[in-house]
Amino acid sequence: MDASDLQGGFRLGEWLVEPGESKATGPGGRHDLTREQLALLLALAGRAGTPVSRRELRECAWPGKSGTDAALRDAIRSLRELLGGSAADRRYIVSSEHSGFVLVAPVTPMTPVAPAQALVAPGARPSPEPAAAAGMGRLQALLVELHRRSVLKVLGAYLVGMWVVLQVAETTFEPLRLPNWWMTALTIIAVVGVPIVAMLAWSYEITAGGIVLDPGLPGGVRLPRARRAVAPAMVAGVALMAAVTGYACGSTTMERRG
Repeated sequence: MDASDLQGGFRLGEWLVEPGESKATGPGGRHDLTREQLALLLALAGRAGTPVSRRELRECAWPGKSGTDAALRDAIRSLRELLGGSAADRRYIVSSEHSGFVLVAPVTPMTPVAPAQALVAPGARPSPEPAAAAGMGRLQALLVELHRRSVLKVLGAYLVGMWVVLQVAETTFEPLRLPNWWMTALTIIAVVGVPIVAMLAWSYEITAGGIVLDPGLPGGVRLPRARRAVAPAMVAGVALMAAVTGYACGSTTMERRG
């Protein structure tokens, strides 16, 4: 799918975009699109879920002219405000780590891109229905966000690290004559830590200036100190460890009495 396939109109999340009339209709009513806004929207929608470089976007919005990054940022902010009600909204357009932008909302053309079903060759798979295409668009958008926020990378590093810790614990706990419930408690903590690590990786980003809220979150603000950002997680982790340890101790005591 490219921009030419969307000239007959397309649905963008909750919005209906009509390129022929330069209009967009959605929760905020019916709005006129400027030539630059429409060109950017078509360029992003034609490659929904895939990063589009700033250079390509400038060439689409200002063909034959030297469009600047500042003008591009202003146009993207205006699109975010039109679609999401705020210039900081990230539900439709997010920044890419490759110095570009990505349209993450599902895109469904109003006119079929593939030939009609009657013309499909025997044995060929038909094109997905609009509902299926919308579902695929949402899944694609989720995968893009997971990759942009490095959630899978962080989870992979956590799982490898915890596996190493458990292997070392299994080897050293017995010679050190530590109680058996220590291994059980450590395993439980490792498993419970998976959703906590995933949530922190989704919400926060480690930068040279410290730990900050991910810019993809609406209304994100920079935290002045890294310790303030991780303090809630540390408190929750200590409380969880105490609870699991107490539970394991209680269970061991009950087993011995039994």
